[in-house]
Amino acid sequence: GNSSVGQYTFDVPTDTLVASQSVPSSHLLVFTLSSLVEQTTPARHFILDDAVSVSAISFTDFDLDAAELGGTASWTAPSVLDKVIGYDVYLSDAASGTGRSQVASGLPVGNITEAIVANTALGGFKHLLVYTRSSLAEQTTPVVATLNDTEATVANVTFVDFDLDMIDLGGPLAWDPPKDTSKVLHYVVYLGRARGAADETHVHNAVTPAHQSIGANETYDGARSDNQSVQDKQTEAISDAVAEAENSSHNSSLVSSLVWDRLYIGAATVGTNTIDISPDTNLSVYTHFLVFTRSSLVEQSTPEAHLIDDHIASISVLFFVDKDLDFGELGGQVSWNPPYDASRVVAYRLYLSKGLAADDTRKQFGSDATVGINHTLLPPEVPIGSWTHLAIFTRSYLAEQTTPVGLVLSDTIASVSAAAFQDGDLDETDLGGELAWQSPNDTAQVTHYVVYFAKTCGASGNISMEFCEIEAVGNVTVSQSSID
Repeated sequence: GNSSVGQYTFDVPTDTLVASQSVPSSHLLVFTLSSLVEQTTPARHFILDDAVSVSAISFTDFDLDAAELGGTASWTAPSVLDKVIGYDVYLSDAASGTGRSQVASGLPVGNITEAIVANTALGGFKHLLVYTRSSLAEQTTPVVATLNDTEATVANVTFVDFDLDMIDLGGPLAWDPPKDTSKVLHYVVYLGRARGAADETHVHNAVTPAHQSIGANETYDGARSDNQSVQDKQTEAISDAVAEAENSSHNSSLVSSLVWDRLYIGAATVGTNTIDISPDTNLSVYTHFLVFTRSSLVEQSTPEAHLIDDHIASISVLFFVDKDLDFGELGGQVSWNPPYDASRVVAYRLYLSKGLAADDTRKQFGSDATVGINHTLLPPEVPIGSWTHLAIFTRSYLAEQTTPVGLVLSDTIASVSAAAFQDGDLDETDLGGELAWQSPNDTAQVTHYVVYFAKTCGASGNISMEFCEIEAVGNVTVSQSSID
């Protein structure tokens, strides 16, 4: 270039090459020029080309989602910093710096790190670039590091529900760890529901509504609740999207398009690939288990989702008739139909209860009935007291149901009245004649009348007297109301 008389400076443009393929340049030359000719002997200045770049760039991705970055970039500062005023950091699709996106600009010389925030989209970027900057310009040729996207998502999530109540969960949740767990510290588990999902869940073999109460001596046929239609219910559009994502080799764009409402359940340290879901965990409106990995930086934003199968196993067709004919006492055979799927049931339990809610007072009678035995005996002379219901609970290896199937107790009372006897045998100490009585109002459970001679232990006339010695006289069928 040239400069007019009176000017004593010349700006050499940035990126001016000091060497070509054939002739390297070593000096800057300044000639004076007259109207006639340019001088032949110039002033000269030796060129000192400063090449000042960072070195040893490193970046480890601690964002565990596919196609997302997060972590800290670091580098070693140049050994000579007198002309450096800062650093510029970019992501780029090429080492040359084309198609770049700025991460930071004008970082102070004292900085040798820069955070790349979690969930930064990787897009088509393949390189991390760090440039030095002088007071004149940013250098043209950066120092480059190749980006390595860390992906650590669990696979094959499984859950077996051993809580046998509707809308309650309990049992082991398990998963396969990521192939690379070097950046994983924890697995974090949530109940989740994708926003926009229908208020449905996948229930398995639902046969009895919660707190099902049946009238006295009535039966309940769980099949009437339309097993198949309930069993086939699933979360519709959103669950289909989750299933599509799960079957598409972790299509992150599809999975991450779902926004989840979630409830924290628990966490497991890396190396542990299961978590126990406590019985009575309420499913509420949630439809999936979500398993996230977590690094030292951040929790994943795109989890592995598992559609929940709420296993329900309640008995049906509960039947009991009180065959203890005394007032205030119960006894008789209790029978039921087993659940549609009893594969997770290990026993049935019989209770007398003051209601069918989970916190109602109840008392177990007899031992557990094993699966395959669908009846048990309530022994005679069990006081009814303040009990109002008979309830059957199923039990898995994990827990007993909190919501039973039950029926309202009805105490059968069948006592004769107006008993009369006139002795027709006139010998002392001998009796003979007809003993007659009035039949009970309800004889449905009466098969015979049995007559005894008895001796009282207490004072006569006491309506609650006890008999110490009895001797059978005979019995007659219920169709008779007297005996000789």
